[in-house]
Amino acid sequence: MKKIILFVFVLSITLSAQDFLKMNVMVDGSPNTLSYIEKRGMPFVSVKELANLMGSNSFYNGETGKFEFKFNKYKLKISSRNQFVVVISNGDNKGTVYQLPLSTIVRNNDIFIPLQYTLEYINMTYGGRVDYFNISNSLTITKPKEDVQVIVTNNNQNTKPVDTSYDIYAIEISEKSNGTLIQIKTSKKITKFSSPINNGVLYLFLTDVTIAPDIAQNTQVAGLVKSIRQKNIAGGSQLEFVLREGYSTAESYRSDLTNDLILAIHNKTIDVENIYEPEKKNGNLTK
Repeated sequence: MKKIILFVFVLSITLSAQDFLKMNVMVDGSPNTLSYIEKRGMPFVSVKELANLMGSNSFYNGETGKFEFKFNKYKLKISSRNQFVVVISNGDNKGTVYQLPLSTIVRNNDIFIPLQYTLEYINMTYGGRVDYFNISNSLTITKPKEDVQVIVTNNNQNTKPVDTSYDIYAIEISEKSNGTLIQIKTSKKITKFSSPINNGVLYLFLTDVTIAPDIAQNTQVAGLVKSIRQKNIAGGSQLEFVLREGYSTAESYRSDLTNDLILAIHNKTIDVENIYEPEKKNGNLTK
């Protein structure tokens, strides 16, 4: 019986290890490796190992699924099973939200990021340089020098108004390559909300929240959002986003940085539900 238990234990470790491939990495001329998962024909790399190779003083919270690269001038926040990254300035603590075309993957208490899509934001904040070579499937890391100046332009980030009498005072809608992003600007932390989709309408249900009365008229629609409606209901308020054809799913969360509410509507062409699930080939499951 003990032999059987030992065999099952060793087999589970072997199967877990087989999930991860190894990528060759040169760090300031010294060879190393980086664990990754191949998904949809591209590498998703371990943020923990990448941060260690880069020399980043990183932070990971397994309960919330948040990972943070800590660089000299900026922080880069990554979330599990999420398409958004946040660049935060250490100087004034202001941040900008960016959307990736694919969601991150969670495996073995680690987050795996789509490397080619995330490199832009890593190099934007790092101070050094990280380059990926597709033909050889390899990486080079050049660590930053002490006197390197990193500047991130922040043209799309709006500063909150000094004074507003409404909890929700503005909405920004932008079309992305894989869907539409709705940013609900708030003046307080909103914890009670839900956002179901029904018959082509994305509803945002809110409790004990005030909304600027002209918010729908002052919002420019884009992408999958056709129009906006605002209603007051018993015990709360609601916003309704009438959607165009071509959407698949939507997700909502509150930004840890600004407390704004984020609604992400995905195009049908992006398989967000199965992006971190095993694929089936000829009836067999493959990683």
